[in-house]
Amino acid sequence: MQKSPKFRGLAGRTKRTLTRSYTQTQIINTLDDHTQKINEALFFIHRLKNGLTVRTGEFEALTALFTGQKMYVDTRDISVAPHLMLDGIWEPEITKVYRSLIKRDSIVIDVGANFGYFGIVAGTTVEHEGGVYFIEANNTFMPYIRKSVAVNGMEDIATISNIGIGDKDSSLELQLMGDYWGSSSFSDSQVTGSRERFDISDTRSKTVKVTTLDSYCLRYKIDHIDILKVDIEGFEEAAYSGMKRIIKQSPNMKLLLEFTPASYKNPEKFYNKIIKDFKFVYAINQAGELKSISTYNQLAAITEEHGWSMILAMKTPFVA
Repeated sequence: MQKSPKFRGLAGRTKRTLTRSYTQTQIINTLDDHTQKINEALFFIHRLKNGLTVRTGEFEALTALFTGQKMYVDTRDISVAPHLMLDGIWEPEITKVYRSLIKRDSIVIDVGANFGYFGIVAGTTVEHEGGVYFIEANNTFMPYIRKSVAVNGMEDIATISNIGIGDKDSSLELQLMGDYWGSSSFSDSQVTGSRERFDISDTRSKTVKVTTLDSYCLRYKIDHIDILKVDIEGFEEAAYSGMKRIIKQSPNMKLLLEFTPASYKNPEKFYNKIIKDFKFVYAINQAGELKSISTYNQLAAITEEHGWSMILAMKTPFVA
């Protein structure tokens, strides 16, 4: 049966409309893919740009980051300082995700600041509406963090604190790992693992004041956190127990946490607490990509190769 001209016209228009819509969708998706690839290429071009380093003291050096910022480091450290001096970047895959989360008004807290790299990098985005908090238990890092904050003009947004973060207010022995400054820890199991892995014999300890993150936030009148990074060499489980209040008060909190199962009393229980509080957990791979984690067994499998994984926990799904 022959269709009427009117029906043929509608059918033709419908087909053309569907074709046009499909083509537009293809173009948009292609543009999104290209944009993502360009951004990734630019990121790794920056990564390949070597840091420019000059000696400023017997063991002190000033180096340039891939962001164009400057950082002071101690040349005796062989865990983080060499990467900053030669590459101008540290943990590029984590840096990539971390930077994508920060906004001009973000409240950023770095627990386990080391030389202050992640806090300094946050300074490229955070402005007067926000703030960057450097928390580091090892007082050896303090002069370098202070100088790096000053040379980058971040004094108005930065707070530097020489204190440990744990599950209660106390004093603990911080184990210092020779020239692996980044491996210093309150965790006995982590210290044992670091000694064996890096063949460290030159160790000593110092007594350090410890507080909870909840108490710290009350002291500094912080009513919410937007970005919280916790990398404290196996002591994350204890620190997490002391931040219940601020987690509840922070609806937009993004938690970046180094998850090290062998250092925890009950790693599965710890993971379950995180997934309950945040709902969405992702593991960051070596390309800076996120893999959704819905069970502890998934996370355990990912951490098996290196013994740890940096995870991102969020209260809403991640949107690139």
